[in-house]
Amino acid sequence: MDFDVEDEQTMELKGTLSEDISYSPFLILASPYKYFGDTNAGTYVEYGFGSFQLNQQAVGGSELVDLGTSVKGRHVYVTPAIFYNFGEKVTSANNGHSFKIGIGVGVGYASAEGDIIFTETTGEKHTFDMSGIGLGISVLADYRWKNLMVRAVGGSASIDEGQYTYSTFDFSMDFGYVHEF
Repeated sequence: MDFDVEDEQTMELKGTLSEDISYSPFLILASPYKYFGDTNAGTYVEYGFGSFQLNQQAVGGSELVDLGTSVKGRHVYVTPAIFYNFGEKVTSANNGHSFKIGIGVGVGYASAEGDIIFTETTGEKHTFDMSGIGLGISVLADYRWKNLMVRAVGGSASIDEGQYTYSTFDFSMDFGYVHEF
């Protein structure tokens, strides 16, 4: 999970709060995949909800350091998405494989409070208590071999408030067994 603060006008990154590995409640729901006729393209809707608490900052773009700053918040996004499928449309215990890639754009909501040091620019400390509705984005990679599934999903909510844009980004890697009735 990442929490970015950018200058709204220039889109210059001011700072990022993150964690090496963070465990927090995160729920993803998706509608069934619907194909456009006989094509391998289709649509679905991705719903994501997550809460987060981050206590480290990315310095120099990658190194995570505890600077005494933190953020606590939650985000929600709903993104109608399009995808393209390579392989079988339906896989089963005895049948084939498929790989889907997709992207969605919709609406997002985020609320967060905390503080951050603008490590990428001025070094000043910025305190915030923000909430609002803005852009939601999701990305998908879904591989299925027979009934086994590996799915990677990323979701984001990006909110403009004052002179800053506050963005969340979460990522999950899911492994599972698919059984269709």
